[in-house]
Amino acid sequence: MIIDSNIIIYASKQTFPSLISYLKKNESSLTTSTICKIEVLGYHQLKKIETQYLENFFNAIRVLPIDEDVVNKAIELKQKRNIATPDAIVAATALVYDLPILTQNKKDFSQIESLKIYAVEDLDI
Repeated sequence: MIIDSNIIIYASKQTFPSLISYLKKNESSLTTSTICKIEVLGYHQLKKIETQYLENFFNAIRVLPIDEDVVNKAIELKQKRNIATPDAIVAATALVYDLPILTQNKKDFSQIESLKIYAVEDLDI
């Protein structure tokens, strides 16, 4: 499962204990896209303790690269619909690796028919 940036941020804020528990339980099957790592760690107002928590999170899961296949799929998605570039990269990564996305912004990806999308409320937590 690909974890979207917003899920990583929610988990770092400790506001969703059941989400944190779910992520820890499923750590071995979690992945994210390099673009999510850039978005999350690139936030200019991160405190040192937040940065450390997030770096540990990214070190514990697989971060999938933005390779040529992902780039080409993201271009294809953007040519077909109005989608933000980071969302296109996350969706393309999910499609290339045949993985579902866990996000709290399902509408960002809802136009992509072949994409499996879950939100926290869809999970059994």
